Amino acid sequence: MQSATWISSLGLDSLVAAGRLIGKDATIYTRPYGMEMSRGLDGGVDCYLLEQEKPIVAFIAKESEQEAEQALLTLGGKIWNQGLANVLVLYLPEKVKIYSLLDKDSANASLPHCIYTINENIKEATQRHLQEIEEGVFFHTHADYFRQINRVDKRLLENLKKARTELTMGAYPLSRDVAQALLLQILFIAYLEDRKIVPEVDFLSATQGAHSSLSDLLAAGDISALKILFQAMREQFNGDMFLAPGVFTHLKNSAAFPVLHENHLRFLHGLRSGNISATGQFSLFRLYNFEYIPVSLLSAIYDHFQNEPGQLEEKGQRKGDTVKRSTGSYFTPAHLAQTCVSLAWKYFPKEAGQKNDFYVLDPACGSAVFLVCVFQRLAGWIRVARKLQAVGISQRASFASAWLRQGKVCTGRRHSFALHCFVGIYGTTSLV
Repeated sequence: MQSATWISSLGLDSLVAAGRLIGKDATIYTRPYGMEMSRGLDGGVDCYLLEQEKPIVAFIAKESEQEAEQALLTLGGKIWNQGLANVLVLYLPEKVKIYSLLDKDSANASLPHCIYTINENIKEATQRHLQEIEEGVFFHTHADYFRQINRVDKRLLENLKKARTELTMGAYPLSRDVAQALLLQILFIAYLEDRKIVPEVDFLSATQGAHSSLSDLLAAGDISALKILFQAMREQFNGDMFLAPGVFTHLKNSAAFPVLHENHLRFLHGLRSGNISATGQFSLFRLYNFEYIPVSLLSAIYDHFQNEPGQLEEKGQRKGDTVKRSTGSYFTPAHLAQTCVSLAWKYFPKEAGQKNDFYVLDPACGSAVFLVCVFQRLAGWIRVARKLQAVGISQRASFASAWLRQGKVCTGRRHSFALHCFVGIYGTTSLV
C-alpha cells in the first residue's frame, strides 16, 4: 500500500513499510482475516492497523465534518459487525477523532462514542494513543467504553438466548431444542440472504411468487411457504441445516416434525426486521448486517449456542457439559485458529496451493474452523494468482468439491467442512 498524504502527516509511514498498516491491494486476500478486511475496505474503510496480523484499528480519512458523520453512520455498524477492530480513527484536515465501536454516542445512538478529539500536537498525540492501543493500556483506561458484552458475537448470542426463551413460552410454546433449531435456521437464512447467496429471485421461485424475502414470508405467517423454502434450500445446500423448520437430524425424535404456529413466524419477523419483541426487552437483527459478519464468527456463535450449559441435570451436570462430553466437542475460537494456521502457513509453499498439490489434516474436526481459515487463505492465493476480481460462491464450491473428491481434506467429518465453509456447499448435495 502506498502511503496517503494523511498517513504521512501522522507519521505512520513506518507502519506501512512494516506491513502493519494495510489498505486495498492484491496482497490483502492472502492475509489472515483478508476476506473480512477486503469487505471493510470495499465498504469505505481506508486502512487497518494490525497487531499480530489481526485488525485492531480501522482508519477513515475525510475532508469535512459532514462527510465524516455520513461515513460514521454507514461504516460504524459495518466494522462492528465484523467483530475485529473495536477502535475507529477518523482523520480530518485539522483534527483526529478516536472512537469506540463498542459504545454509542449519548446524543445520537446511531454513531459510535468519541473518546478523544485531538486538535493540538495531532501527530504526537495520535501516535501515543495508537501505542496505548497496541499495548492494551487504552482499553484498560477506557474500560467503560469497551465492554465485551457489546461485541457483535456476545450481543447476538445473548439475543438468541432471549429469543429462544420467548419461543418456549406463551400460548404456543415450542420445546427448547425446536426453538433453538428454528432460530439457528432463520439466522443462517438471513446470512444467505444478506450475502446475496440466496437472492430475491430464489425466494420468489421457492414460494411460487408469494414472497420476495425472508422478512416478507415471516410477516405473512406463511408456514406452508416456509416449508417449501426449506425443501428448496435442502436441494441446493449441503448438510442437515434445512431438513425442516425447527429440525436438525441430530435432534432427538427429529422424525416427528414440530407443529409451528403463524405466531412463531410473526415473532421471528419482528426479530428479522428489528422490531422490539412483545416484552419490549430486546431486538435481534436491527443491529446485525450479515453481509459483514464473518462466517467463522457465525460458526462460533452456532457452537456456543448449541453447547452452552443448560438447566441442571439430575446428577449436577449441566446439559451443555453433557453434550460436550458425549460428542467430544470442544471448539477452538476463530482467532486462535487463525494464529495456528499462520504459524503453519510459513512452511506452506505457494506453488502447492496453486497446483492443488497438498493435503489438509484435521483429525479433531468439529466446527471446521481450522479448515475455514485454510480455505480462505487458499482462496486468496487463487484470487491473486489468477487476477480475479472476486471468488464467487460457485468457484468456492467447485474448489472445495475438488478438495473433497480428491481426498485433500482428511477430517472424518466432510459434511462439517462443507457446512461451515459455505453454510452448505451450493449445488453439491452429492458430497455427503
